[in-house]
Amino acid sequence: MLNKFATILIALLLTAAVAQPAYASGSSTVNFGSCGNPQFGLSQENSGNSHGVVNVGTFSGVDKVYKSGSNALQCLCVDTGKGYETKWLDASGLSESQIKDYKNDGWIFVATGASWGLNDSPYLAKNSEYSCKSNEVATPTVNIVTLASTGNIAFIYLLALVGSVSLALGLILNYTKPRQVK
Repeated sequence: MLNKFATILIALLLTAAVAQPAYASGSSTVNFGSCGNPQFGLSQENSGNSHGVVNVGTFSGVDKVYKSGSNALQCLCVDTGKGYETKWLDASGLSESQIKDYKNDGWIFVATGASWGLNDSPYLAKNSEYSCKSNEVATPTVNIVTLASTGNIAFIYLLALVGSVSLALGLILNYTKPRQVK
């Protein structure tokens, strides 16, 4: 009986020791907002016919760039009224595993942001389209979800401890209760 209890207790402790908080993969913790509601300050605004959108092409229109630190939100409203929103996430502090998760979520890895008017460091970029008219910005058609914690490790440890203690007490009480002889 005690061997079963010890086995269960060891299994619970090993599970608790390797438990990690889980996050929605490949999503950004940075709140970029959207071109309709940017969360960064306007860094530059340019008109003309040579505005690039990573992995899409070059267009003519009005390009607004909002920056916070080394992250940026690029809002390009082309002459036809179609808009391109690009979120630029500084990837210099991310692990290869995190970069892979972002890429699996549709982000594009850019080895250096220098060609795009950003820092000379690696970036992840994600494009979405929105509708704009006469340089007025509308809500983008694609939203990016921010990282959401799916659990709190301290709470999980507490639940494992309470469960283990309850199990131990139940086994001990069952083992030590007086037996009736019929």
